Amino acid sequence: MKIGKLFLIGLVVVFFSCGDEDEPQPTAAGLVGTWSMTALEYGGSSTTTVAGVSLMSAFTGVGKEIDLTITFRENPNTITSEGSYVIALTTTTAGQSFTQDFPFNNFVADGTWSLNGRVITVTSALGAEEATLVSQTSTTLVIGVETEQTQSAGGTTIRTRVQAQYTLTKI
Repeated sequence: MKIGKLFLIGLVVVFFSCGDEDEPQPTAAGLVGTWSMTALEYGGSSTTTVAGVSLMSAFTGVGKEIDLTITFRENPNTITSEGSYVIALTTTTAGQSFTQDFPFNNFVADGTWSLNGRVITVTSALGAEEATLVSQTSTTLVIGVETEQTQSAGGTTIRTRVQAQYTLTKI
């Protein structure tokens, strides 16, 4: 009986350790070109604290009216974006939900880019911003962005966390 249990445990270990190989790392050469944004998923939370009392809001959003291109060039590594998109954002606070559209022009400020593993850093006049290349093929690029920001003024603190995923297709 013990041999049967050991065999079963060994089989389970072998089964779970043999999986799909990791997705290949993104390459700088694979980024070069012009990409069109085709989808955007957006979500997060915001907590406002006043006099020790906190109120949390959760939000989700999707891109619409997307007409945006991003161009990566190399030698030197520059990035530019043109166009616009709208995020239809649904916010829920204290059980009440409302949806509002937020228009955006361009995706990033023009600047330079570097790639280290899956992390792409874009540096512009606004500073350096990092994102994760979730996946990259010759025709599709998925970029993930996570940010956390805290602002305080006049006894009020607002802490916001955002996760966004952008899907782009090479043109």
